[in-house]
Amino acid sequence: MQELNNSIYDIIIVGLGPAGVTAGLYSLRNNLKTLMIGETFGGATLVSGEIENWPGAVNTNGFEMAEKFEEQIRHYSPDESCIKRSLVKTIDKQGNLFRVLNKDGTEFFSKAVIYSTGSESRKLNIPGEQEYRNKGVTYCATCDGPLYRNKDVAIIGGGNSAMKASLMMLNIAKSVIVVSINPQFSGEQISIKQLEKAEKEGKVRMIVSGKTSEVRGNGKFVDKVVVEHVDTGVAEEIAVQGVFVEIGLIPITEPVKELGLKMNRIGEIETNREMTTNVPGFFVAGDVCDVRDKQIIVASALGCTAALSAAEYVQNFE
Repeated sequence: MQELNNSIYDIIIVGLGPAGVTAGLYSLRNNLKTLMIGETFGGATLVSGEIENWPGAVNTNGFEMAEKFEEQIRHYSPDESCIKRSLVKTIDKQGNLFRVLNKDGTEFFSKAVIYSTGSESRKLNIPGEQEYRNKGVTYCATCDGPLYRNKDVAIIGGGNSAMKASLMMLNIAKSVIVVSINPQFSGEQISIKQLEKAEKEGKVRMIVSGKTSEVRGNGKFVDKVVVEHVDTGVAEEIAVQGVFVEIGLIPITEPVKELGLKMNRIGEIETNREMTTNVPGFFVAGDVCDVRDKQIIVASALGCTAALSAAEYVQNFE
């Protein structure tokens, strides 16, 4: 079994979410000297609540999926010798090797890195948001929307993600309210016009210059959201059972700022279909890279591709 020391690994995988776990499975099965770094298995799945779109499981949840992730990795490494439970502080280059320095002070070297730290949903940071997370407050309409069939929901945000979430929920929810803090919506015009048409038909209510100030509930589930109308100063309580916060994602890229990676305008790491980057030997997978769909199954697929590409790179490493 592998030992956690300063010897050179073939591949270091950063992140224990679906992308990292899949990359780890492929790397371990290919008998590559692999180290997986992260605090807990699951990644974003841990806050996903119920999951009904994972093939082979009609209904599961984030905790169950995370347990299965860990169980499968432990099948290949029963003593967890391929796992370092820590957060990464920085990754840099030392000659032709990558040096991964963890926040606990340990450091490791590898020929290749698969970076799959994911991204964090932007938060409203208002009273009740954390208390009712997964109890009516959610950050992914694509993931959780079907759970709110025939319920009253609020979509918070004014950009493309909020517009798409609103249009999707029109076909699922009983009623939809869209709230943007800005004086106008900033998503694609075609989406805005579709929502404006739906508003005229009484299917949706659109609120601009509305500051979402509080989420309220009955102790178990959400039952209201409070919106302050900026122009009038009036606070309105709106009865809803679901609050979808769609105000963007923040890619977790701070540890790799010094590598010179190419990133897009919102900070996602640019990649191609092989999951390679402009830094040779550095591969990415999951929500941290510039892929369109931020879904568990997509992250897992990208982890597979990254692992296969990294294996080929290691094979030709000089």
